[in-house]
Amino acid sequence: MKKLFIIDGNNYMHRAFHALPPLLSPDGKPVGALYGFARMLLRIIKKHKPDRMAVVFDSPGKNFRHSEYPAYKATRPEADESLVFQLQNMRGVTDGLGIASIAAPGYEADDLTASMTKKFKDVCDVYIVSADKDLCQLVDERVRIFNEPKVIGPAEVMEKYGVSPGLFCDWQALVGDKSDNVPGASGIGPKGATALIAEYGGIESVYENIDSVKESLRRKLIASKEDVFLSKKLVTLLKDVPVELSDEALKPEIKAEDVAALAEKWGFSSLKNEYGVQSENVLKEEIARFVYTGDLSFFKSCREIALHFADGKKLKGIALAGGGKSGFADTMQTELDFGAGEHYKKVLAEIFSDPGIKIISDDSKSIYAYCLAENITVKSEIEDISLMGYVIDSQPRQDILRLASKYLGREIPEFVKKEECASAAGLMFDLEKALKKKTEEMQLTPIYRDMEKPLAVVLAHMEFCGVKLDSAKLDNFSLFLEKEIGDVSGRILGLAGEDFNINSNVELRRILFEKMKLVSKKKTKTGASVDAEVLRDLSGESPVCLELLKYRTLAKMKSTYADALPALVAPDGRLHTTFNATGTLTGRLSSSKPNLQNIPKGAAGADEIRKAFVCDEGKVLLSGDYSQIDLRVLAHFSGDARLIEAFGKDEDIHNFTASLVFGTAIDAVTKEQRRIAKTVNFGIVYGMSSFGLAADLEISRGEADGIIKEYWKIFPGVKDYVKNSAEGAFEKGYTETLFGRRRILAGRTPFDRRAAINTPIQGTSSDIIKKAMIDIFPCLCEHGAAMILQVHDELLFEIDESNSGKFAKISRGFMEHAVKLSVPLKVNMKKGLNFAVMENLE
Repeated sequence: MKKLFIIDGNNYMHRAFHALPPLLSPDGKPVGALYGFARMLLRIIKKHKPDRMAVVFDSPGKNFRHSEYPAYKATRPEADESLVFQLQNMRGVTDGLGIASIAAPGYEADDLTASMTKKFKDVCDVYIVSADKDLCQLVDERVRIFNEPKVIGPAEVMEKYGVSPGLFCDWQALVGDKSDNVPGASGIGPKGATALIAEYGGIESVYENIDSVKESLRRKLIASKEDVFLSKKLVTLLKDVPVELSDEALKPEIKAEDVAALAEKWGFSSLKNEYGVQSENVLKEEIARFVYTGDLSFFKSCREIALHFADGKKLKGIALAGGGKSGFADTMQTELDFGAGEHYKKVLAEIFSDPGIKIISDDSKSIYAYCLAENITVKSEIEDISLMGYVIDSQPRQDILRLASKYLGREIPEFVKKEECASAAGLMFDLEKALKKKTEEMQLTPIYRDMEKPLAVVLAHMEFCGVKLDSAKLDNFSLFLEKEIGDVSGRILGLAGEDFNINSNVELRRILFEKMKLVSKKKTKTGASVDAEVLRDLSGESPVCLELLKYRTLAKMKSTYADALPALVAPDGRLHTTFNATGTLTGRLSSSKPNLQNIPKGAAGADEIRKAFVCDEGKVLLSGDYSQIDLRVLAHFSGDARLIEAFGKDEDIHNFTASLVFGTAIDAVTKEQRRIAKTVNFGIVYGMSSFGLAADLEISRGEADGIIKEYWKIFPGVKDYVKNSAEGAFEKGYTETLFGRRRILAGRTPFDRRAAINTPIQGTSSDIIKKAMIDIFPCLCEHGAAMILQVHDELLFEIDESNSGKFAKISRGFMEHAVKLSVPLKVNMKKGLNFAVMENLE
């Protein structure tokens, strides 16, 4: 029997839109959903080899169901503009791939699916590719729903919903459908509907036997009778829509030239190579071009080498390519962290110390780290394709696989074989050329050349140096926290009146919402939410909620810091974090293993964690912390006269704002007024609504509206910036920092609007501290200093105590003059023997 696959086009377009990152075509159009949709269609053909195939689409505008019920689907939010554009171009994808498609004015895609199923199921096994439960009514022994990897037949429908496919419309008529605004029977849920149908059959039979239905359900059924029968009419799919598709037209015919044309139009280079004019075996061809060799001596004579370090610092292998050959050194054969034996070490040392060799890498920081560990002075020129890819598009994870697919149209499998790693190294030559050209075209070369590239050297030294940790101090703090957690646990169990697992959300829901009858305003997929926001909201209703918040704070402090950090200390007694230069959309650095960007500050117990970050004997820690850098950058971008005036006079910006918002003298501002002003200053510019401000400040929505309106009156330049920066970014398709760093915006969603407003500010702040790090780095050695941490707007150094005063002035100078803004940058310098107890320096 032939197989017919009917694809729910709209369903899969929506899924692709929400599952994939935003992508743009060569002419700047949003195409991420179209790309995912095209890949899904081609994957079905490749994997399941359907004999017949068609894609069904909804038609724009209203259909016959709206005539029956004008409120049908009325509650659905408006689709994102970038999705609407892609929905309008769906048929261009199916036509371009040679796949049959159909839409009919006045009908939905589900009606076309039902009609096609009826027409062809006697000659084909039908697979309906969709995640829409409405289609369960079509399932029988010859018709299945295929939602990979699930295949749903009659038994699966019965198991999930408790009814047969033939009675599924009746079940839906009782339950209703919130997503389509189908009313159903008020007060009757899935379990009640299943029980009624199991006892009486369809809804007609239910109402014929209404007198025998138990009273509580009978009243609901009688009150909702009209809605129930209307709902059945709405959910029942039509099976007699004319389908003008012949059996012959349903044969999928994928032609290489058609795929190539589609890929060229939308920029789907990987589709072109996988299914189009280039061979599907690109990787095999690449491997064939290169000769595997275990001896790396050949590469010393090459003037240009591509080098891939597998798995960063703890090397699994080193892949090199040059002179038409490739090699892979399998370092897992030894216990060495870097290099597999003396041969590899010797060859790499000669390569890295040769100024005549150009190295193309996908992780230059790892090369510098390797050379620091092996005491090699790097003299060769190193280019980094991952950093190039990041400045072009700040989507995280710019690895070889993604870069090769995006910029060369070559698909590479995950690196599992030596030959594949060697081949990937070979591709890096072409990648470097393509990315270099792209950065030049987009005028992004300065960000790569002058910032990201030299910063890799700085970060490698910071990782290599690490920060000293007093593990004994944290061990003692862990014991203290354990006792505190035990005390809080006892109070929680006492208030609950029984023993239960405090760490189990299921148990917590039972205690809070079933036993104590508290009400959560938030829902999750698994039930009522018990997150921190809910517990704070409920804290006035039961003291157990405050105790739970304390418990979670203490437990996190213990597990994330007091217990975890000592376990990560290296034999030299120091923590060696990994700084991620390509891990955020805004250009900010992040860190991992461990994450030292989130060292607690200000919270209860935070000082005990910070006290464990110490220095060697005879040295001190020196901190340089930018004061309100984001707001100073905002003043520069917005040109707001009052904001510029405040920073020019070195006013406390939050006191200054509070005095204007509340109409009081600066010296009369209360702590509460300053707190409100601080929340507003940092919140509004990042897109905080009156709803969000009201929640943060625990005030009414009206009060929050009033504060925001007053803020806009006081700072009209900021108001204009917020409005104009978003519109300007949408027009260009990207937003950028003062240094020219870009972030691509593929749509006009609320998320994109917030990104358009805050990325120039956060990104510029990040670029400023990066510039300062690069400027300070050459001065470190001569002053006996080491840069050991960067935590958002703060730099931490370890330095000989005797040099600390002089170096504090030098580092402050570089930080405050990293860039010239319309307002002065201000840096607060402190020093101390640990990260918690530090004295201010003038």
